[in-house]
Amino acid sequence: MSAMAFKDVRLLGQPRRAAFYFDLRVHPDYRNCGIGSRLTDEAVRLGGARSDVGYWYVVGDNRAMRGSTRSRIGTPVSGYTYLVCPTYRERPGRVDFRPSTMAEVHQCLLDTAPPFDFYTNPLVGGDLSAHVASWITASSSSAAGCSVWDNSEILAEVVEAVPAGLRLARGLFESRIYRGHLHPHVPGPGEQLRSWYLFDVFGGEPGPVVDLVRFVSARAREAGIDYLYIPWVAGDEWVGAVKADLPRLFSPRIRYVFYCTDWGGQPSQLSRIYVDIRDL
Repeated sequence: MSAMAFKDVRLLGQPRRAAFYFDLRVHPDYRNCGIGSRLTDEAVRLGGARSDVGYWYVVGDNRAMRGSTRSRIGTPVSGYTYLVCPTYRERPGRVDFRPSTMAEVHQCLLDTAPPFDFYTNPLVGGDLSAHVASWITASSSSAAGCSVWDNSEILAEVVEAVPAGLRLARGLFESRIYRGHLHPHVPGPGEQLRSWYLFDVFGGEPGPVVDLVRFVSARAREAGIDYLYIPWVAGDEWVGAVKADLPRLFSPRIRYVFYCTDWGGQPSQLSRIYVDIRDL
């Protein structure tokens, strides 16, 4: 199967109609039969007839898909990385936060962050019912904020297996010695993993963003959420400070490659892209 959606974007400042390709899947019993290649070719043909630009994301370690994609929809021009954060109970921060709206947070991002080479407005079109909440700093002197998205209604994540090291950590954390201490939840096989996705994360300085992630982590833990996923791109200056505040063992980084083809001519390398939460 394969799917696509159409939307308006801005590519290097110019308005374009884009086809976003996603959910290309072939049953394991029928792989290596050319089905994926034919699906890709047909999707590109249909998308090219109704759009100016085609794009999609491929996880960085998926070499088979990246090889197929390179020959059919162009070469990679950018990317983003998920920072995965285990949720905790409340940890003290120096900044207070107040409820906000998705529109206010998005505008603050556009007002304070470096410009995007590829941009689409998440507030225009599409279903926004997965939006959970938005928060922003209560004081304008240390601006930071984000919105939160929950994909569990359309993309349930179920754990198939847990590495030995994490199995040991799970047993230790659930023991009487560590019960009640501050530690992440380690899921077991067959357990549904509940996650929130942070988007439109912005901050004038890294420190308030660290406090923001701590704040959202605590709200997530209260709601029974196990992990936060934070996509970041080149130019997000808060990333290093947030990474340093998290336990490396439980906070993997997942790289995605961004492919984009302008049917009127291959775009140059894009240094900074906007990751539309509806695409994830």
